Amino acid sequence: MSFIQGLLTKFSKPSFAGSGKSERPRVAPVYLTPGPLLDLFEQRQRLEVYFEGSQRSYQTLILSIDDENGVIWFDDLFPSQRLLETGSQLEFIYRSREKQLKFTATVIATGEHLGIQGFAITFPHNPVWHSRREYRRLNLFGASALSGKLRAFNDDVRYGTIENLSAGGMCILLAGSLEDFFQQGEELPLCEFMLNDIRIQARARVRGLSPNRTPYRSTRLRLEFLTLSEEKRAVIDEFINKNSSIKNFRQRAA
Repeated sequence: MSFIQGLLTKFSKPSFAGSGKSERPRVAPVYLTPGPLLDLFEQRQRLEVYFEGSQRSYQTLILSIDDENGVIWFDDLFPSQRLLETGSQLEFIYRSREKQLKFTATVIATGEHLGIQGFAITFPHNPVWHSRREYRRLNLFGASALSGKLRAFNDDVRYGTIENLSAGGMCILLAGSLEDFFQQGEELPLCEFMLNDIRIQARARVRGLSPNRTPYRSTRLRLEFLTLSEEKRAVIDEFINKNSSIKNFRQRAA
């Protein structure tokens, strides 16, 4: 072998310190902390949690984020329940006014962590913030009031007065104290009302409920439309734009 060939051979082969065996150095796996979840952890924000196939919502907080092992520990679910176990499939949702975060994960461990009962998941795949579409909302009073009907699972159809409306949802007032009949996060199989002889019908989710005492004992529900087509959303938008213009004209005339 020539002198030049010897140099090329020497510098082209990797050199390892130690016993002389050609072993690759071991590199610890690197886990990148999902930015959105780090934000929620630092701000101590609550997340909504749903079991796969369930309509009941729970709440939880992030207890810790383990970058070394790619694991996130959560506080135990509230309200307390006994369904949570290793292998449970969960959906996590966090909503703010402008954006929302949604991801699914499998429970890999349950038990005490940092002195608190909780559960763990592996880092979810690429969770990102999504902007929440903002819909124009119209308050409905007096002559412009609308009637609507809805139904929960295993319940009769109930009728009420729609207080405000948007293409994304509505607020409806139902007679009576119905806090025991509806739950926040519950999905309703029927939500229906009429707009200019057009039937608007969709499944809806209860986003909030509160008792009301005036002008009569009633329950106010905030609903989000889940299955409304873009065509029907456009009908609602057109109705809102038209009635908003009429309202503004009357205010200027007064």
